[in-house]
Amino acid sequence: MSSFFPQAQNHIYLANNMPNCFIDYYKTSGKHQLQAILFDVDGTIASGKRPLPNAAELIDLLKKDKFPFFLLTNDSCNSPEIKSKRLRDIGIQIQPEDIVSCAHTLKNFIREKGWQNLNFFVNGSLGKPSYADLAEINWSDNPEHIRTADAIIFGEGEYEWKFRLETIFNTLIAKPHVPCIVPNPDSYWPLSDGKGELGIGAGAQARFIFQLLREKGIEPTVFYLGKPYPTIYNYTAKILEKLIGPSLDIGKIAMVGDSLGSDIKGGNAVGMHTILVLSGITAKNQLENITPEMSPKQVFDSL
Repeated sequence: MSSFFPQAQNHIYLANNMPNCFIDYYKTSGKHQLQAILFDVDGTIASGKRPLPNAAELIDLLKKDKFPFFLLTNDSCNSPEIKSKRLRDIGIQIQPEDIVSCAHTLKNFIREKGWQNLNFFVNGSLGKPSYADLAEINWSDNPEHIRTADAIIFGEGEYEWKFRLETIFNTLIAKPHVPCIVPNPDSYWPLSDGKGELGIGAGAQARFIFQLLREKGIEPTVFYLGKPYPTIYNYTAKILEKLIGPSLDIGKIAMVGDSLGSDIKGGNAVGMHTILVLSGITAKNQLENITPEMSPKQVFDSL
């Protein structure tokens, strides 16, 4: 971990003269102290179909300054083209190339494992166009192919849960060696119905199956790719290294997000400079007595 940034006793840097908004910090000292910024999307940049305060202005400023940044998302169901258009529709000028999804890591991950020739079953969707095609793998989302697949990828979206989850469960009982890849580890996500209700995430669906297997004495072979797991952070750091060069310092990459258990915990684990914004799912009182692995280095009310 870089010692470039001052840290308070409780691991949270909250100097008395700190601005309340991240954009003010960036304008004054952040642009000189940081080398790149990674943003979470939901709860940080936008909330449903509305932009969060300062998000549009900050993105415009970063682009004007040619300051390296990416949006890191655990959304493996919407392509960067679709996700960026939704953000542009609410006034935030994000392009597809500004987005890194947990599913972007599939191609490199599968090649590192030497699994290029396996047949994959994708449970649900990995977007349109599919991230599975981007990963250049042999895949099917036809439930008739579950039992013959060499590996299972837990996608997202709407599908008939009961038959597929039961078939996956029974397949893994019979073939516990079959690896399971979960691009999006999230347990739940905010529905866009304006009611504040939550949808059950791909991570929760996968862990439901894994817990049942453990109850039967079977330990599944599981790989998570998105936040807070290191795969997505390391993947993005390699992209930044190509942009910035060998002088890239992981400790000077800021991970800005609203989730202690996802954005902050994951960024801390790989040595990034973590920044919590209180514009999403985390309230200020949750910062009391949190463990070091989930303690941000800085806290702002909003972007």
